[in-house]
Amino acid sequence: MQITQGKPQLQTWANRMSDLLEAAVFTVCFIQCLLMLLVVLIAVFYRYVLGNPLRWTEELARFIMIWMGLLGISLGFRRNSHIGVSFVIDRLPPRLRWIIVLVTRLLTLFFLGIVIREGIRISLLVGAHQISPGLQISMFWPMFALPVAGCVMFLQIVLIIFIEGTQGKPVSGEPEFLQLFRED
Repeated sequence: MQITQGKPQLQTWANRMSDLLEAAVFTVCFIQCLLMLLVVLIAVFYRYVLGNPLRWTEELARFIMIWMGLLGISLGFRRNSHIGVSFVIDRLPPRLRWIIVLVTRLLTLFFLGIVIREGIRISLLVGAHQISPGLQISMFWPMFALPVAGCVMFLQIVLIIFIEGTQGKPVSGEPEFLQLFRED
């Protein structure tokens, strides 16, 4: 009896944590998008209006885009909206489909573990000893986007596995906080 009561609590907790993580990543990506827009506008203004291009703007915009793109991948995981070939899987019985999805998620976690480990290693061994030419910052910071995004994706997938395991169906759809932006 307690196991059935624990499932809704675990599902509610996992849903809440996943939604909070998604909201945080969405907010960070939104701010990064605005910052990248501002940096590009400054670059265009200095290059074409003042005729004196700034070296650091292109590099900063690139680094922001890398962080935004890598963090944004976790949003696709949360919504189950990454591109995939589901032609065969959709025709399988529900139990077999669930097993294949679970195995795929576990393999993704394994891959992300490697990405996190190697991303940290490369950031520390290579990035910490290089300086970016335009911004004159350690390349550790742009390279550290990979392990940070890997950790966010890893956590999001673990939460999704909990949610799917307790509700018995795949996670999909749009989170509540994004529905605030809809005009429907």
